[in-house]
Amino acid sequence: MEMNGSNSNLQSDNKQEAVKNPGDETSGSTAQDESWMKLVNLQLLSNELECLICSSLIFDPLTLPCGHSFCRICLTRAFDFALKCPTCRAAVYMDPLSHPTSVALKALTQQLFPE
Repeated sequence: MEMNGSNSNLQSDNKQEAVKNPGDETSGSTAQDESWMKLVNLQLLSNELECLICSSLIFDPLTLPCGHSFCRICLTRAFDFALKCPTCRAAVYMDPLSHPTSVALKALTQQLFPE
C-alpha cells in the first residue's frame, strides 16, 4: 500500500517539475501535447464565438451597445418579443436589420472556422 502512496507522490513531483520547466525535454512537452493545447484553445474560442440565442457559431454578427453579440437573424427574432439584450436585458434602441455587421467578429469566425 505504501508503494501506491509513494508512486502517487512521485507522479505529483513529476507534474510539478513539468510546470517549473516547461521548455525542458523532460517536462513532457511533445508535439502531441501542443496539438492538444491548440485544440483546447480552439474549443475555448468556439465557445466565445457562440451565439447565446441559437447556441451555434455566430453568423452575420451584431454587437449591441452593452457588448453582447448575436447572429443578426437571432437578434431580429428576439426583438419581436422585446427590445432588450437577450443576455443582460439592457434596453436597445436600434434596428438589427440596418445595424452594421461586426466586421472584426465576422472575420475572426470566418478565419478560425471556415466551414
